[in-house]
Amino acid sequence: MNAQSTIRTMNYDFDQIASPQSRAQVFHNPYLSPTTRLKSPSSSPRTEKGCLSPSIVSTSSRSKLAIICLVISSLLLSVLTATGTLLLVCPSCDNGAPTAIHDSGENNTFNSANLQLQHQNNGTIDSLDFAIIGFPKTGTTSLLRALERHPEIVMPWTEFCQIHQDDGDKAMLKWLHRQTKEFHNASLSSPSSSPVHRRKKYGIKCPAMIRLPNAIDNLVKISDHTRLVVGVRNPILWFQSFYNYRVWEHYELNLTETIPYPSELTNGGKHWRVVSTALAKFEVYLQQLDKVPLSPSEKNDMLNGDKFWPKRMTPNSYKVFIYTDEQLKDRNSTRRVGFQRDLQKFLRLRTPILDFGKMPKANANTDWYPDYIDICEPRYSRIRSELLQQAKKTSHWIRNKFIESDDVVVSGKDLFLSSLSSWNEDPCQHVASKAGKKRRTKQSPAIRAIEHTRMSISS
Repeated sequence: MNAQSTIRTMNYDFDQIASPQSRAQVFHNPYLSPTTRLKSPSSSPRTEKGCLSPSIVSTSSRSKLAIICLVISSLLLSVLTATGTLLLVCPSCDNGAPTAIHDSGENNTFNSANLQLQHQNNGTIDSLDFAIIGFPKTGTTSLLRALERHPEIVMPWTEFCQIHQDDGDKAMLKWLHRQTKEFHNASLSSPSSSPVHRRKKYGIKCPAMIRLPNAIDNLVKISDHTRLVVGVRNPILWFQSFYNYRVWEHYELNLTETIPYPSELTNGGKHWRVVSTALAKFEVYLQQLDKVPLSPSEKNDMLNGDKFWPKRMTPNSYKVFIYTDEQLKDRNSTRRVGFQRDLQKFLRLRTPILDFGKMPKANANTDWYPDYIDICEPRYSRIRSELLQQAKKTSHWIRNKFIESDDVVVSGKDLFLSSLSSWNEDPCQHVASKAGKKRRTKQSPAIRAIEHTRMSISS
């Protein structure tokens, strides 16, 4: 691990153990008024790294302050080591986000059965209320940023993907136990009329959950009422976005791997840290949620869809909220607010969700690297052809089967269906005639295709 990764890891560690209100201050939570921030017990002036701000300390004290900060950082690192929790950048995760890794040593063993029994008997441990389960590059990080700032929600500010490991149910209950204990302690020190006494909603984000059946298997062991949120996107534009994101990670994290050609990631050949046209078969992974009966041919296609990841259906009672990425960035404010209200109701929240239209884009990389692809270029026509055929099949199945389930919720159905219908056409065909002008414009064909698709859907 290089020095930059070490520094990043320590910053993540501090934020992870800080209280939700402290994290809210760092991210300038709009739900907290300035008065609340000033009067909060945990609102001592801090910088993002957890040290007192130099602006409020005399110049003569700054050298002492630096020593204090170093001591605090060392203590925090010791605590994290003792509790068996480290936060590392995880390029293999679906969105490449930092993820918590828990030590499974003997001193940290966790009895899932005992915790679940405790939860059922006296309610001292809450269960998971919701999970953002995929797909990667469909706005899941934007959802995380909006929801983790919500005053009624407690969720890790980064991906929590231990749920799909062999002992994922134990890791999940361990996290819930820790959060419930913090909530209980905060309640004891607050007046009975304080909002802190209201039960929180506990959630996580892990785009790998939709892909790996172990995740739902483990979740079923500990909860029967978790609500699932799933995003989908035009498969052609999705592939470009995911591939370029991995390229960005390659350079930003100084990885030594060889970047594969996009053509190597087609026809089930291989995947590059999950990037493959195989994952664009969204219906295969939605079918694993067991929300609609499958015909023999559909079941066969699901089980043999690709060789990369195991497939199986896991019976469950969960409700599923499905959306397209266009709904998150809908320029029609009335529709966008309606979408946010429907999501609020689905998650059983009393307070409105932040307006997605006023939030900065998450994971929207503005840097340019030579290995980025423009999917609309002629040399990628075969990849587009494969993805287009798959997109038509996926769109048809979602429209005619998946959303007909009583367990599946769709907001703004007209826009949702319009978005699915746009998958039946190559988004690049509307800019193909302008491809020759690429050198004279700042917008690549792919960017113009995205804008054309967005405008045609919104109209």
